[in-house]
Amino acid sequence: VRWSWLELPLLIAALAVFSTGLAMLLSSLYVRYRDVDPIWEVSLFLLFYGSPIFYTVDLIEQEAPGASQYLLLNPFAVILQQTRHAILGPGHPNAWEASGAGGALIVVPIALTVAVGIAGWLVFRRLAPRIAEEL
Repeated sequence: VRWSWLELPLLIAALAVFSTGLAMLLSSLYVRYRDVDPIWEVSLFLLFYGSPIFYTVDLIEQEAPGASQYLLLNPFAVILQQTRHAILGPGHPNAWEASGAGGALIVVPIALTVAVGIAGWLVFRRLAPRIAEEL
């Protein structure tokens, strides 16, 4: 048991905001624009392989120096990296350290998470009354 495990509820909340916002946005748009489905399938494929699930950011940094900065622009990758650091300990760098450049780029995925959450909520709230009519 580590003190860093106390970060996990915040990380789960960030993941919930990002995924719920994305789900509300996609579900609202799918009713009107059926082309969202094939575009989302390709995007999901890129998101899966663009996130450090089966590999670590350290491995990417060894193979391609500087690439971890671009990898950690993905909000899901930042949440995964920070969760790995919180659970496994200081042997894995946190998202701030892994992003390099003094950690200034970590603001981008945080802003994207908040923006996706707000945009999803606003779009869903606006389109929800007409969804049943368009189905």
